[in-house]
Amino acid sequence: MLYPLSYGGPSVPRVSAALCSTVRRVSASDQPSGRRRVLVVEDDAMIRHLITVNLELEDFDVTFAEDGQACLDAVAKDRPHVIVLDGALPVLDGLTTTARLRADPRRPASRS
Repeated sequence: MLYPLSYGGPSVPRVSAALCSTVRRVSASDQPSGRRRVLVVEDDAMIRHLITVNLELEDFDVTFAEDGQACLDAVAKDRPHVIVLDGALPVLDGLTTTARLRADPRRPASRS
């Protein structure tokens, strides 16, 4: 689900609430107690900051990467429960990064 952060789009509080709710729901079965790890992959510093602050306020443990390759490196190092991934990234775009993440044999089985 995409929520544009622009004039005329949903307000930042609504986007933050929707994002936190989605991350909480997706990660709940992975780690029912304790802090859930979220990797935010965003090259725009302001958007990355807004997402990170709002997730931290909801008690998520947030790390970030600025491009697709840094995302792959971060996932190999510290397997997050959820990845919030921008589509337009430098080095590797979001679609290529997603394809590589899905092709990783260490990836847990999908929940359908």
